[in-house]
Amino acid sequence: MVTNSQIRIIHALKKALFMDDETYEDYLLSFGVCSSKELTNAEAKILIDSMKLKAVEMGIWKTKPLKYDELEREDMATPAQLRYIEGLWNSGSEERDPKIRRKKLRAYLQLRFKIDDIMFITKSKANSVINSIKAMQRNYKNKRVAAQM
Repeated sequence: MVTNSQIRIIHALKKALFMDDETYEDYLLSFGVCSSKELTNAEAKILIDSMKLKAVEMGIWKTKPLKYDELEREDMATPAQLRYIEGLWNSGSEERDPKIRRKKLRAYLQLRFKIDDIMFITKSKANSVINSIKAMQRNYKNKRVAAQM
């Protein structure tokens, strides 16, 4: 199911591209729908990517590089893995201050894996870190459920 933020992005791109209704309808019809609200999440991603590409080529849309993208290093965790680890940690944390969350992640990595910072995670350790954080979150969730009973 398409999200509201995807619909907003689609309409922002439509406006940025000065796309007329007929052209926009052709885009939607290529997915077999008449409205952006009828798109699936995957279809919306494809539509957004194609519209962004066109807008970037025309010089009217700029994309920000993703965090860690500049870190293409051999035998080290990929930028996508690093973002995933950070996202997992942040989603499971009750801490609102990003600096404190980062300090706690560093402390966890140091204690559990003897790694000083997220940037030093190797490809071979990345899955272990991911699975460990997921297991920790499951245990915490199970303890909260048990405490409520």
